[in-house]
Amino acid sequence: MRSTVSPGAVGRRGLLAGAGAAIGLAALPQASAAVPQAAAPAVDARTLARAVERARGLDQLHALVVGHGGAIVFAEAFRGPALDVPVNVKSVSKTVVAVLTGIAIDRGLIAGVDAPMAPLLGPLVPAAADPRVEDITVDHLLTMRTGLERTSGPNYGQWVGSANWVAYVLTGRSSTCRAGACSIRPAATTCCPPC
Repeated sequence: MRSTVSPGAVGRRGLLAGAGAAIGLAALPQASAAVPQAAAPAVDARTLARAVERARGLDQLHALVVGHGGAIVFAEAFRGPALDVPVNVKSVSKTVVAVLTGIAIDRGLIAGVDAPMAPLLGPLVPAAADPRVEDITVDHLLTMRTGLERTSGPNYGQWVGSANWVAYVLTGRSSTCRAGACSIRPAATTCCPPC
């Protein structure tokens, strides 16, 4: 049950992004059962073996899952919990969400990155949401420029402990910035001076 990955230098982020994308893609149904799928090209077992060996050497990488041709062809937990145990994947979820968003746009489920977020969330947007929530687009979400207060750092515990994560973020948690006005760094997500 092994396959290949692209040859060349693959860093930790590349491995995580690729694994996240493979998992996300595997979870989606095919666009149409009537469209025949092309057979996946043969896989070079030596290339996969080299990639796996490199992955094993990355001390912060706990597991690697490789999908090919609609099937998982390699899956191993190098350290940490077993593959069937849910874990907090933190930042890699941004890659998975970006891939799934691209697929949703491609399939016409989302009009594009300029689509407003609120209609997509529908009833998940609480009645008491900050009015600026209406200005947030898919692009703002993907680029972490919503203008909302961060949920990381000192806010993480309260956010995770809240009964409704979406309502917690959208209700009274806005920063002083407009959506799209600030460039936010994931590790130190603070808003720019008042916009």
